Amino acid sequence: MTGCPLLANIHPAGRLWLPIQLQGSILSTLRLEQDGDDTEIIRATFRSVVQHGTMLIGSICLFDAMMFYSVNDSQWWWALCVGLFCFPMYYFMDWKRPFPVFIAALAITLSITIAYCVHIALRFGVGINFHYKLIAIIPLIAVSGRLSERAKWFWIIASTLAIVALDHRIVTQSAVIAIDTPVEVFMRALNFGIPIVTIAALFMYYFKLVARQQALLKEHATTDPLTGLMNRRRLREVWTQAEHDGRRGSFPLSIVLCDVDHFKAINDNHGHEAGDEVLRKLGRLIPGEVRIGDSVCRWGGEEFLLLLPHSDQASAAATANRIRETIAATPLSIGSQTLNVTVTMGVATLVGNEKFEAAAHRADVALYDGKKAGRNRVVIAESYYPDVVSAA
Repeated sequence: MTGCPLLANIHPAGRLWLPIQLQGSILSTLRLEQDGDDTEIIRATFRSVVQHGTMLIGSICLFDAMMFYSVNDSQWWWALCVGLFCFPMYYFMDWKRPFPVFIAALAITLSITIAYCVHIALRFGVGINFHYKLIAIIPLIAVSGRLSERAKWFWIIASTLAIVALDHRIVTQSAVIAIDTPVEVFMRALNFGIPIVTIAALFMYYFKLVARQQALLKEHATTDPLTGLMNRRRLREVWTQAEHDGRRGSFPLSIVLCDVDHFKAINDNHGHEAGDEVLRKLGRLIPGEVRIGDSVCRWGGEEFLLLLPHSDQASAAATANRIRETIAATPLSIGSQTLNVTVTMGVATLVGNEKFEAAAHRADVALYDGKKAGRNRVVIAESYYPDVVSAA
């Protein structure tokens, strides 16, 4: 340790404290999660938080260097070196880097940062409370995915006791250097405020990442991955709300069930990739033909379902016919091929206290009536089917 020019000037107590913290950092990060909470998303989130925390540490150290230089303290270069060191560590902690590279960068950054804080704290003494900045390490332990809850509490308590012990050492010994009272007051306030702002910034950033991941998970749970349309699960939620609003406001509510004609032949003759591309293109075309407030869902296989609030039977049929004609008049380019695709549609409008399943089944019966009649047409469902009543 004496061979390093930066570490040679660290107070002896700081040199004794550093290996313990470094060992704790390595063990904390290497220990695998035993309770099943460690996932790829959590690891990526943790790395991102550590990355931005490292940039924040570097910026604070550069500010410290300017502050120390302004009071003619000879250790301003120490803060400058630590600050400049942190910035390249940002890239070594990226999610694309191998784990050994990340853990080495994290361990080195933590050890140098802790050594820096201990050294400066012991140099200036209790007057400026420089060691308060070490408190910002604790949130990093709390958001680590590779630690079990028990291990997190162990290292949080151990880190807290180490900071308390350092505080006691600082209080009971004389400062190496004395500074003017106004400067001391300013630096003490700064070192009290910086940990608070740092912890707040890290947790705000962590919250932003968690909220983004939650939105992605919700999107994946409610979106069809092939077409990008809502899936059946999400459509049922929308239908429940629309059904409730329709009965309360007494406005009509219609369903259009759409099925691609001869879809099996498309898969057999052109391949399943061509069939998937047909569904993707229809998934982009159909939503452009409905109103804001209407919903389009991939119902399953080659079927799409349209939910049309404020549409009676006549307007729903007109919408279905317009979509059918648009699809028939729009050849789809699939690779080097051009396919003429048609669809058959069944239309059902909510009747009385009819449930979603019953209305969807009526639309399905009408759809298959259209298939039997020759395809490429819109069929309006009867208001009564015996098998629909028994199913409902």
